[in-house]
Amino acid sequence: FVPLAREYPQITLRLLGAGSEHNSLQAMVPQDLRERITFAGLVSQADLPREFALADVFVFPSRHDGWAVVINEACGASLPIIATRQTGAAADLVRDRESGFVIEADDGNALTKAMQWFINHPASIRSMGRRSRELVEPWTAENGAAQLSRIAHEVLDWPTAGNAQGSSDTH
Repeated sequence: FVPLAREYPQITLRLLGAGSEHNSLQAMVPQDLRERITFAGLVSQADLPREFALADVFVFPSRHDGWAVVINEACGASLPIIATRQTGAAADLVRDRESGFVIEADDGNALTKAMQWFINHPASIRSMGRRSRELVEPWTAENGAAQLSRIAHEVLDWPTAGNAQGSSDTH
């Protein structure tokens, strides 16, 4: 963000979350950019929609996250996403250059380029955000339960309601 902020005075950064690195991260912010970088701290689930409404793009540059449900939530808020390939949700919910960008973890150059792309293409933010929402819409609890049930029946070779060959009381 720092090199981009110096080139583009209109951009700001809002960081959500808390952890042991909070103070050291705040100390790294150059004095001339302190008014443009906000450390919001830990945000409750109830406050996430308000935070998403403040954003143009959701950036999740994690080194590793098995899923990162916050990506589902940001997609549901119609935000384009920048996430790392090392984040599970990115594989299913982010389409590179369609709903955002998928980059490698620790690739600062790729992260900078992805953020800069949105700065230089603000008209694409809304359409990419709509695509994010489309990609997450099938990921409902109901669809997840149905898929889990289908997989369990396949793995255990149980007949499902639609293909039962007679009845059996033993499963």
